[in-house]
Amino acid sequence: MDIGGGRGQLWWDENPKINYANDLDITIVDKDIGAIKIAKEWGFKTIKMSANKPLLLSDNSFDTVVASHIIEHLESPYKFLLEVKRIMKSDGILILSLPNNSSWSHIFMDNSSEHLSHKYSFNNKGIVFLLKRTGFGVIKQYTVFPTKSKVAGIIWNSIPILKTHWQDFTYICKITK
Repeated sequence: MDIGGGRGQLWWDENPKINYANDLDITIVDKDIGAIKIAKEWGFKTIKMSANKPLLLSDNSFDTVVASHIIEHLESPYKFLLEVKRIMKSDGILILSLPNNSSWSHIFMDNSSEHLSHKYSFNNKGIVFLLKRTGFGVIKQYTVFPTKSKVAGIIWNSIPILKTHWQDFTYICKITK
């Protein structure tokens, strides 16, 4: 399940012949009816629903939940994570991506107009605290490094000071309680 998944663009490759909707069982949840229509045309299962409200989905029903760059837009990230926990299977995985407010670009550049729709801003310590408080444990944390070089990305993610100051975080999480 991809909550806030828009048209399903996360699951499309730049090569139009590659469509993960055909290979993976992915449900796109989004409040935008236009995006949902396109996702459906691309072959995804779709649900029109706002992530700001209780998710009208069955308990323990999803193996994996992806929430990419949505949590910072929500009215209550805490309630959202509790809902995600409720709909996930006990051995499921949450993949959560969000901007890092401790990033160098956030600190040294004026990004205020760029993120007017953000209701919350998180640093590593804050999001890990929220995840823990809602019953998730972080298995792995990644930062986004803007290069196609795998070697540069590995080096970047292995140096702690660099890792905590790049643009975006991605957390792989499991339910702990």
